[in-house]
Amino acid sequence: MTTALIFHPVIKEYWDAQFSGTIIYKRDNFRITLREDLEHDERMMTLEFQDGGNHIVVDNDVWTEINNGWLDHIDFDDIIQLLNTRGIKLHGADCLFYFSEDSELALKEWKVVPEVRALREEDATLFTKFESAATTQDLEGASVSLQHWMVFGAFEGDKLVAVASMYPWDDDFKIADLGVLTLTEFRGKGYAHRVVNALCKAALLAGYHPQYRCQLENYSSTALAKRLGMNLFAKWNIISQGE
Repeated sequence: MTTALIFHPVIKEYWDAQFSGTIIYKRDNFRITLREDLEHDERMMTLEFQDGGNHIVVDNDVWTEINNGWLDHIDFDDIIQLLNTRGIKLHGADCLFYFSEDSELALKEWKVVPEVRALREEDATLFTKFESAATTQDLEGASVSLQHWMVFGAFEGDKLVAVASMYPWDDDFKIADLGVLTLTEFRGKGYAHRVVNALCKAALLAGYHPQYRCQLENYSSTALAKRLGMNLFAKWNIISQGE
């Protein structure tokens, strides 16, 4: 896998490991790998890179659907179309954002502002009020939780108006996945930016590399990632849970 930006080596190592296995098809920047130990809900995964490179990893069942004897002249889009004709759908791509190595170093020196602090179990009442003021759709999309490994909140006065939380995505590679939610009436004031910066700084100091995922069509989330100084590593997709 290649990318024009310099991410911490562990990012590439992690995704190389996820797409490792027996290479069963390779052409230009397109590769298909077979792995027999994939979980059912990840029995096909794809990575699409900014430079045009595309990787697919599949289990035996999905490979059977793909391997119809004419692979020599097809590309990534042909594979997706072929799977669609077989009734196999993908969930919808997540953008994977990470800090570059330089951005990680800079964030470690960033000063946490006074209106942002870590949240703990004793903040349960505040967090419950925050949840009750948010929509169900926003809560499901952001996936913030006071029970996560690390949680930070931003306050306007004594009101909790934004929350960012994080959980270890992979302990071996020290990657932590984050979510963030700002109450509707407090958006556009920079709270999400400040609370995520504080969360990511704490994660970096704890030895973890922050990962920010959002759907392609979530333009506000992709804009936030860029304002944070994060960069798009790749677009990641998995097989639909209904398959």
